Amino acid sequence: MQQTVFGLTFINPLGLAAGFDKNAEAVYPGAGAGLRFVEVGTVTPLPQPGNPKPRLFRLTRDRAVINRMGFNNEGAAAMAARLQQRPQGRTGRRNPRHQSR
Repeated sequence: MQQTVFGLTFINPLGLAAGFDKNAEAVYPGAGAGLRFVEVGTVTPLPQPGNPKPRLFRLTRDRAVINRMGFNNEGAAAMAARLQQRPQGRTGRRNPRHQSR
């Protein structure tokens, strides 16, 4: 399943896109589950609760979803502190097996 995208070669192209892990909580479990990359975000400078619920709507007939999450997250300081606690050997840097062209 290897793919090269924007000059980066991914041995396994499966990953977690930004927006799902707004508080940097799934970075290391995601890597342990076989994901080759995990992006964190969306993060704001200060914590904020997001929009009132419900904030995610499914439009079945249109085969669509409306997202009105409102950037709910714990803020940049909380995310930075969580990332500082990363396990040894998990730097968040590019994997040496990935090659850029």
